[in-house]
Amino acid sequence: MSSPLRELRLACRRLAARLVLVVVAVVSVGLGIGVNAAVYSLFNAVFLQAPTAVGITTALFLTAAVAAAYRPARQAGHAQPVDELR
Repeated sequence: MSSPLRELRLACRRLAARLVLVVVAVVSVGLGIGVNAAVYSLFNAVFLQAPTAVGITTALFLTAAVAAAYRPARQAGHAQPVDELR
């Protein structure tokens, strides 16, 4: 029976002989793990996390800012973008 060290050396020699296959396999596994982590992070942020107070405050601030941007145009009598489409 051969020693584990001898088998490890033999395995390393066989992998070195097929270097392209090893590189493709390592890159494929790395990309798979990266894509999986990115998709899970996006799913977690969009569907699983409850809205935070900071997120709600930011949404309210942005909504108020957009409303304020349209308010002077409406008071001056200019047509709104929605009115132009009708």
